[in-house]
Amino acid sequence: DWGWFAFVHDRKLENPPTSFTELAESDLRVVIQDPRSSTPGLGLLLWVKAAYGDRSAEVWEALADNIVTVTPGWSEAYGLFLAGEADLVLSYTTSPAYHLIAEGDDTKAAALFDEGHYLQIEVAGKLASSDQPELADRFLAFLLSDAVQSVIPETNWMYPAELPSAGLPRGFDQFRPATSLYLSPDAAASVRDAGCWCRWLRWRGAGRGLRSARPIGRRCGSPSCRLWFRRRWQPVLPSPWRGPSPGAAFPGGGCSSPFSARRSCCRRWLRSWGCSRSSDGPGS
Repeated sequence: DWGWFAFVHDRKLENPPTSFTELAESDLRVVIQDPRSSTPGLGLLLWVKAAYGDRSAEVWEALADNIVTVTPGWSEAYGLFLAGEADLVLSYTTSPAYHLIAEGDDTKAAALFDEGHYLQIEVAGKLASSDQPELADRFLAFLLSDAVQSVIPETNWMYPAELPSAGLPRGFDQFRPATSLYLSPDAAASVRDAGCWCRWLRWRGAGRGLRSARPIGRRCGSPSCRLWFRRRWQPVLPSPWRGPSPGAAFPGGGCSSPFSARRSCCRRWLRSWGCSRSSDGPGS
């Protein structure tokens, strides 16, 4: 199956952004996912790279103020969005169809961007070393049958590889991007592996204010990243740092809300670890 990544919002949102530029220039709150542990999170990295190429770093720096938090996976991010902690959440263009079909809820929409939307393609295949190649071929043929493809839209909430004989369910044609973005496997691998996310980690701390200046959890093992982490975070944060999950109590007391709520309380928690509010992130 396949689908497009998109930022989902409530229809009550006036003037949803139509590009990354508009999003960065707005005061809208966004929840995204960690690219090291989440498919949409990785998809966003590839999306920005495919749309902006060498200007990707500028886009990330501009978006830093809008990012409320970075969650380990899609479920945590979407839960924060549904709880009202963010105006938009990184998800799929088919997410509103789920609400419409499964919940009878027509209040969600996907913001369509002028740059286009990145494709996610999910595949199945057989191993070259398989000792049952004929059985594998039969199973792959079964996956492409109308019986299987017809249930994918309302179970995996993605577009099927083959259009079912009955067509697509209602809601699946509401938000179809005019342009599809996709990187070659080699180009995608270079984005995925470049610097072990070091540059992405730096962009997360590049913006102003508390929301854009938080560490996001695990760090990679490259020498440059370890050096950057020691200089930036280890003097002021407990080790090992994994970051509070939404709703978790903060070490040393304070509020139990996600970072986007009661920010003065969260700032007090940061200051309890020696952090200060600065233009380029916390400092000791």
